[in-house]
Amino acid sequence: MCGHCLQEAMLQPLKRELRTNAPVSLDQLGELLLQPYSQESNFLLHCLKYARELGMEDEILSILHCRALEEIMLRPDSALHNSLALAALAKHYHAYRRFMATKLQPEAIRNQLPHESWGFLFDPDFLFTKEKWTNFLDRRGLLRECAALLQSYHVWWLQGEGQEKNDLHQRLSKTGVLDPIEDIAQAEWETFYSLYPALYAALAYLSQHDPEHQILQKIALTTPSGVPDFPGFDLWLQRKALIFGIQNHGADFLLENMNLGLSIDLIYYAILKLDKIRSQKQRILAKLQSRKDNMQQGSFQAKDVQEYMDKIRNCSVPGKIH
Repeated sequence: MCGHCLQEAMLQPLKRELRTNAPVSLDQLGELLLQPYSQESNFLLHCLKYARELGMEDEILSILHCRALEEIMLRPDSALHNSLALAALAKHYHAYRRFMATKLQPEAIRNQLPHESWGFLFDPDFLFTKEKWTNFLDRRGLLRECAALLQSYHVWWLQGEGQEKNDLHQRLSKTGVLDPIEDIAQAEWETFYSLYPALYAALAYLSQHDPEHQILQKIALTTPSGVPDFPGFDLWLQRKALIFGIQNHGADFLLENMNLGLSIDLIYYAILKLDKIRSQKQRILAKLQSRKDNMQQGSFQAKDVQEYMDKIRNCSVPGKIH
């Protein structure tokens, strides 16, 4: 099991939430699905409540921190009043300050940030001080820095260039266990998680201010070279890039790129989230039928495509994003 498996499994509770406009229960999530579900849910106070019950509060605070940064990057004029993530963090402010002071490690990646001002994103007071947003967002070089950071991420993390890997065959000979999720070295994961708030903020800002930039499409269409960790933060970034692409360029962004790196669960995710994609169900089904026709009849891959096609035919959730 890996992040890909949990992303696929998360789509069912996400569909249930969108259909009922109510949070799913903890019993329907469990420990493994709580993080990917919290990346997408509109019921963030429920997610924090579940997290406390499971001893996972820091993991969900990390997700809410990124979601609050997204609101600031996209809607700085209204974020303090309308952001679900900021509201949840404000209600749990002391826990959030403790998390920021003890769990985030900006010093570990300070040399990889585009400019010293990016350190503000790791300041516990940044989210609730609009003056600090203005100082950060008004910098002349910010757009260029966002693009450069995301391009480095694409090369290093998504394409795996210069990424330190574990020797899985050596591990197999020593332990008798071959687990593909252990392919990326632990030091690389620590860098990735430390850098992630900056990556997430950069993606949101660039999508708003330079939606034509090619790096956005590359992130939406590139599957990580390594095996994603259970929380699937790299897959979360890919989902966000896909949604931004559709919002900025219309349904054709998905339709024209379905065969260029989009997994079938990403296609289904877009259908769940966006009215403009649900309205294109017949075109999507035709493309998936063509994909299936090119597979070996009765193969696992063909059965998987057919299963998703059946889900898509029956999908009628009232999406929240237009």
